[in-house]
Amino acid sequence: MDDTRIEWMKHVIYKGLNLVDNDIFLEFLERNDNENELELAKFLNDSPKDEYQILIFYKTFYEEEVEEILEIPRKQSTNGVTDVDGEVQYEQTNNSLDNSEEMTTNQKQIPDEILTNNSNTNNNEMNEKGDDSLIDETDTSLKYTTIINRKTIWRTRLSMKNTSVDIEALTEEYVYFIRITKGYINAPNDLKQTFNFMPSQMQWGYMRGSFLQNLQNLLKQIYSPLLKDQQLMLHENNQYQQELEISEKDQLELNEKKRKEQQENEETKQIVETKDEFLINTRKFCRIVETTIHQLNSDIVLEVPNIDVTEDDLEIVKSSKFIIIEKTIISWNRQIRQTLDILLEKKPSDNSPLSLIDYWRDRNLILGTLIEQLKRSNVIRFYHLHQILENDTYSALFSETNSLYVQSRDNVKFLSLLERHFKTLTFGNKIESLIDIIHPLIQTFHMIWVLSRYYNHDENMVQLFERTALAITNRVIYTINFPNIFRSDLKQSISLMKTIINLLNHWKNVYYKKRSEIELIGRDARWEFDKIKLFNNTDYTCLICENLLEILITINDFRNIFNTKLKSITCDTKKIDEANQYMKINPFNKENKISWSEELEKFHNLVEHLEYKANTLINDSFKLLRSSESVFNVWCKFCHIKTRRKIHNLLNEKFIDILKQYEKELINISSIFHQNAILPPFYNNQQNNIILFIFNKFIPPISGLIQWVRYLLNYIKKPILKFLKINEFMKNDEGKSIRNQYIIIGKQMKNYEAQLYQYWLIQIEQSFDQYLNQTLLKQQQSTMITRISSLPISRLSLNSSSKSEQNTNELSRIAIQFSKYELLVNFHPNILVTITEAKHLEALGFKIPEIVINAVMKESSYIVYVEKLKFLVKRCHELFTQLDPVELTILESYIINLRTVMKPGWDILNWKSLGINEFITKVEEELNRFASMCNLCKKTAADIEARLELIGSADLFPTPKWTDEYQKTAMGEYFTCKEYFAQTVIERQKLFEELRTQHTSLTPLIIKLEGAITQQNTGNSKIMVPYFEYWEKKLFDRIYAMVIRNLQSYLNRISRQQEPLFAVDLMLAGTDVVGNPQPAELYRLVIQELRDAIESTRVFVRWYRGSCVIAPGVKIDGSEDLHYFTFYEEIAKSNEIADLVQQIAKVYANTVEKVKRFQDSWRKHKGKFVANKVSTINKKR
Repeated sequence: MDDTRIEWMKHVIYKGLNLVDNDIFLEFLERNDNENELELAKFLNDSPKDEYQILIFYKTFYEEEVEEILEIPRKQSTNGVTDVDGEVQYEQTNNSLDNSEEMTTNQKQIPDEILTNNSNTNNNEMNEKGDDSLIDETDTSLKYTTIINRKTIWRTRLSMKNTSVDIEALTEEYVYFIRITKGYINAPNDLKQTFNFMPSQMQWGYMRGSFLQNLQNLLKQIYSPLLKDQQLMLHENNQYQQELEISEKDQLELNEKKRKEQQENEETKQIVETKDEFLINTRKFCRIVETTIHQLNSDIVLEVPNIDVTEDDLEIVKSSKFIIIEKTIISWNRQIRQTLDILLEKKPSDNSPLSLIDYWRDRNLILGTLIEQLKRSNVIRFYHLHQILENDTYSALFSETNSLYVQSRDNVKFLSLLERHFKTLTFGNKIESLIDIIHPLIQTFHMIWVLSRYYNHDENMVQLFERTALAITNRVIYTINFPNIFRSDLKQSISLMKTIINLLNHWKNVYYKKRSEIELIGRDARWEFDKIKLFNNTDYTCLICENLLEILITINDFRNIFNTKLKSITCDTKKIDEANQYMKINPFNKENKISWSEELEKFHNLVEHLEYKANTLINDSFKLLRSSESVFNVWCKFCHIKTRRKIHNLLNEKFIDILKQYEKELINISSIFHQNAILPPFYNNQQNNIILFIFNKFIPPISGLIQWVRYLLNYIKKPILKFLKINEFMKNDEGKSIRNQYIIIGKQMKNYEAQLYQYWLIQIEQSFDQYLNQTLLKQQQSTMITRISSLPISRLSLNSSSKSEQNTNELSRIAIQFSKYELLVNFHPNILVTITEAKHLEALGFKIPEIVINAVMKESSYIVYVEKLKFLVKRCHELFTQLDPVELTILESYIINLRTVMKPGWDILNWKSLGINEFITKVEEELNRFASMCNLCKKTAADIEARLELIGSADLFPTPKWTDEYQKTAMGEYFTCKEYFAQTVIERQKLFEELRTQHTSLTPLIIKLEGAITQQNTGNSKIMVPYFEYWEKKLFDRIYAMVIRNLQSYLNRISRQQEPLFAVDLMLAGTDVVGNPQPAELYRLVIQELRDAIESTRVFVRWYRGSCVIAPGVKIDGSEDLHYFTFYEEIAKSNEIADLVQQIAKVYANTVEKVKRFQDSWRKHKGKFVANKVSTINKKR
């Protein structure tokens, strides 16, 4: 299959329908000249049409008759019957579903009569001599005959529809695919991409079981909550937009933006209302589906026996029919009682009033169904006949059922009057609509109280009131949408909160008003309900809403007072912004009551603080909230309109007010300038925050302050330039005074700008050159624990020279010093800050010093140098941390060379040097050489460890194996004692010859490393002495551990006595039974075996002292053989090994003693063992 999209669909279908066989899908594609494959390609490649947006897959089963050829012996009896003509009738007794999918419990079951025996036997005549391939003519007794067996099997067929499924093809499970995109669906290259891509192109799903139940679950559990959440999201508005610009063009854009936002809010409101209507209709549909399911699944059916009851009552009572009637009545009564018990135990699904209506409707539906069946004539006849003789409790049960039915019917009627009000409470979007229904709702409550026999009790009526109050509370909380109400328009939020408070108070007032009317009339029962249950939730919600209204009004007041223009000139903007923050604790949750009170107290304290500080500033500085420029723009528009003189004179007076407002703005700008231009920029963090707040991006301190000053100057410059165009007004005293004030403030800002530039130049002269003169690197005491420690202690005692011990335990002074310190790149961050500052100042038109210009030109080089140096320092640190102490010792010369190459970095070179790149190159080369030596050391250590692992895993007591099966048959199941030990010696010698080779190969490995480090291949370099001793000790430790492990294993093996090691032969020698070998000889062989095993370690010859070269044999006086210094001498001294050998010998001594006793037990039969048995018997006769 080349199309990965179809392969993905196949994977989904097989998972959903529990298919396995690939032939099913291939048959599906090839069916009817590849019709299905073309349909799939059309579905994937074309844009979906209205009638072609979905594909439904399902499986069906069909019967197929197949033939199989069976060969059976001609004379062999079969399960069938052989006729006289040689025709065989064969019966298939066990028929399986060949080449078909195995049935699962959740699939459609095949009829049992088909599964048990589906084969049809047919008589097939075969000519035994006519076909040589079917009959063997060589032997008459072995002739075979061939039969054709026809049998019926069930196969699985995959089907597809793009519309509804045929009624004949209805099954219990389906897999469907729905296109959600238009056009051609691209085919990814591989399945992995397809599995990630296809879910974005179509929806798919699996359906099985009761479709109505699935539909109900989807609507109730998934879609209804999602629609509700989506509605909640549509209620959210954008956060308050701050006005930063005040020009005419920007003001027009802001007004246009507000107009669009208002239009979007109206559209959103219409969408929300539509969504609410849809939610109501969705709930109705859910109710219809639930009712349908109940009706389909209802088991309240009173089965009436098919007997004739039209005869006389007494005759029926005396006849056998009465027994049937009695049993039927008992069954009906039990069924009715169970139904009533279930209904009485059932409760509403939740606390909403609509669920209460649903509860009574369900109850009315069930009881109505039951009553209708009880009213049937044959049912009434049965009860009448049964009551004649038994005088049972039918009337009481029927009366109870009818009473419950009447109660539920009446309650449904009364509650239906409230349903539209309850729907408004639950789904209504406008709080005003809720207020409008409170009065008719209470009126309806009163009517129900008067007319209903169920709701004229206090506990039932209180329950209805309580549910209604809860619905009002929930709708209020939902409408408020806390805490998003603070993000909406404050004016709308305040209006909404007032309406909500009015609603909650109206609910309570209408109730008390109606209660007073009832008491005043005195005709009906009074409403003496529990006020806590009725108004506890609404009163608490009303209290919270009053708190929120207070917070909203306060925030709105502060926003009206501290608009963006005022916030830009106040130094304490943080606290003003804090006043705009809303509480994050959900106040409607009563568990948060204490926390909410604490938050309110904090808010009140903050408001008091802001009010105290704002009153003085605002009362003294502002009279108008609008800027002078915006007022002037409006004034200009009116001036171009022809009006009466009185209006014109009024406009002339307004220009004086504009000048006064501008004068206030000049004073404010001057104030904010002097307040924030006092401290130097490098020490005034608040100044940097202001710059960041204004420009919303990173700007260095000096250039940032200069841009800030120019921003303030431009703020006051734009209005004055517009004012100067009105010469008639600017020539008066007030105009001249305003102009002079502007010139003074402008000169102050220009002077401050020049001071900032001079301050920057001074900072450059004092510190920038020092930063560049810093060395490239600096040494710092490493926080990591140095891994230089003594070598591990071994059992092997080596008499090393004092020079060797000194090299092993500590490095040279230079290497130690270099290893203990961590290198850092010594690049001051202010260098890049100064370079960035220079770029901004140059863009502002300032002249940049030569030294800074050179640094700017090298900025990219500095960045590259810093990154490379950081990488080299990090790599150097990693190399040192991965080396062992002994490896640091032998690489001392390389460490010193590396330090020599890197030393200019912290002694000589600085950031002005021209040889930085050359220095980095040299360090890289030397570091690469050092890294290669480190890698060689690690590789050599790994190779040596591999060989030591082979030595450590050696088996001193190998189990001998038979060379061939013939030898095993001749010798018996076990080796004899001598053969066992002889074979063990051979196996051990082979093994230790290999280990000798591994041990010998250590020397070339170490010499190779020696040659790479010291350029000497002698194997006795003084630099490498610690390395030689280190590995010689590890070699001894491995050999020693190997011997201990083998002895312990051998001791455990012979102690358990689970499997014999060898056999001891007992033979008859004359009249005596003797062993081969004798017990004493056996014990000697065992001891010799132990001695040979331990002495096999003689193959590991020691190295020369201070070398890795194997020491040759030494001529000893009085002996012609050479003596080799091996590890055997050290091992033989071990008390642990001696103790294990003694334990093994003790076990064998006990075994030999048992053999000896067994051998001696045959002596009592010595008289029976004679050489000439025949002559001895004849003599005794």
